[in-house]
Amino acid sequence: MSRVLSFLFLVFLIGCNKETATEVNPLFSGTWHHYKSFEVYKYLVINPDGNGYIFTSDGYNDNAPLNSSKTHTWFAQGNSLALGRFPADWETFAIDSFPKVVTSNFSVDYTYAYIDNKYMWLDGFLFVSDD
Repeated sequence: MSRVLSFLFLVFLIGCNKETATEVNPLFSGTWHHYKSFEVYKYLVINPDGNGYIFTSDGYNDNAPLNSSKTHTWFAQGNSLALGRFPADWETFAIDSFPKVVTSNFSVDYTYAYIDNKYMWLDGFLFVSDD
């Protein structure tokens, strides 16, 4: 019985060994925004130490609570970005494109990316940081 428990504990420890988003890629650091309209938006705050939170405006409609989530550590593993070790579905994002620096101005819907900003694609949406 003790071997089974030891094995389960070892599997748990290995499964929880995640790198913070900023350890995976320092460009994750910043205040990222995505606008559905001028009044409907989502912010992802990722501090240089990997901690941060999510802020959504009224009307974003992604099952997230309005306004701000609690501060947790952002983790990146494979093609997934998650807020906290055990995130809710609205705190997990599929990374379609890792952060890059904008070399030519462009926009998608109401989100604008200017030269020297950073941008990434999460869940099919453009997120931009001007930090």
